[in-house]
Amino acid sequence: MVLIEPIDLLATASDSAAVQAAALGPVPSDRFAVLTRHVRYPDFAAFGALDCGRLVGFAYGAQCVPGQWWFDQISRGLSATGHGAWLPDAYAVTELHVLPSHHGAGVGFRLLTTLLARTPASVALLSTYDTESPARVFYRRLGFRDLVTRFRFDVTPQPFALMGAVLPLAAVSADGAGSSVEMPQPAAESS
Repeated sequence: MVLIEPIDLLATASDSAAVQAAALGPVPSDRFAVLTRHVRYPDFAAFGALDCGRLVGFAYGAQCVPGQWWFDQISRGLSATGHGAWLPDAYAVTELHVLPSHHGAGVGFRLLTTLLARTPASVALLSTYDTESPARVFYRRLGFRDLVTRFRFDVTPQPFALMGAVLPLAAVSADGAGSSVEMPQPAAESS
């Protein structure tokens, strides 16, 4: 049985790097320095999926505030496309990775819903590759929607999709349990 529980992200940095590499590919060389910054962000939380004590997945995030690299990058894209109302009171899903051997078993669902159930934020934001990947389908099933597509961060030519969901999630698990409803817009967003 896979258990979801809080983890010390810095203490498990090498294990989480192995999960991330298996799920996504090589990890940046400055990963530990980045994690050291992230754990100090407001409302930071990290959860791990443990299978017989072995880390098989993890998710972490924090409240979005100006001055954070990712938030400052996405702010320009969201504002320029009329989605600036998603920025105040947003929680960033910074990382979510699951070993391929555990895909389709509800591990990512449990990690993400556990992470977002504990935040007081009204919306969640994330970025993912701008392809019709299994990850993007997964996020949509949990109530995330595309806010900006073909977004480019300053450090890579890779296009990303910026996605958002109103909290609490209208989640549908891998086995179809839960409720699926149309997600409302943040109150201040213009059409």
